Amino acid sequence: MHMPDSDCYLMSNDAGIYETLIDLDETVKKGDAVGQVHFPEKLERQPVVYCAGRDGTLIGRTHKALVGIGDFLGMIANEMWASDVVFCILSKFMNNFNKLMQTCFRQQ
Repeated sequence: MHMPDSDCYLMSNDAGIYETLIDLDETVKKGDAVGQVHFPEKLERQPVVYCAGRDGTLIGRTHKALVGIGDFLGMIANEMWASDVVFCILSKFMNNFNKLMQTCFRQQ
């Protein structure tokens, strides 16, 4: 599993009571509701729903009931296939090789 970008993380923009809507290890699609924040001090206010920013699997979530602005709510990851791992390794190797070659040619 890997988290390739910031869309993998759900962070709260609100302070209130967090309600989880899906279980860990459930598959989600971009836009699926993952949880919502309720506002008990303002009963007329509707809960704010937090949705998945990408397709994947919910691999982490908060266990706090009271959340504040900036608190972690959930983490969505994708499967990492062997070909992805090989590509990452080759990319890092080529970047390092290019840096080495640039350094060698600068010294001549």
